[in-house]
Amino acid sequence: MKTVVVDSWAVMAWIKNEQPAADEVRRLMEDAQAGTVQLLFSTINAGEVFYVLAKRHSRDKALWFKRRLPSLPLILIAPDTDTIWDAADLKSRYGMSYADAFAAALALSRKAELLTGDPDFKPVENLRISWLTRN
Repeated sequence: MKTVVVDSWAVMAWIKNEQPAADEVRRLMEDAQAGTVQLLFSTINAGEVFYVLAKRHSRDKALWFKRRLPSLPLILIAPDTDTIWDAADLKSRYGMSYADAFAAALALSRKAELLTGDPDFKPVENLRISWLTRN
């Protein structure tokens, strides 16, 4: 089964219904519900989505996401010690955000594709990226 790590950018595009990326994420979630793909989502990235929603929209919107998250076809992965060190190393080498570094570290450790539209991932070596369409 194909495994894909979903980053915060992808989830935010889906929440805000930013087209065409939102439809791409929605289709992948449907595939995950059908059992043809496994979608992994770092708990660090889940926290980032909560934070961004609370800061840019409202705390109510962030709480909506937190309540909705367990019903989404995303497998939450809490980082272990090795992933924390790997993320810190990626951040130091590529200057990406700390949350982005966790998504990249998870994808690299699971030999999975990373689903994103965030160009900050471009310089990361050996990272297989499935690019979402940006407007």
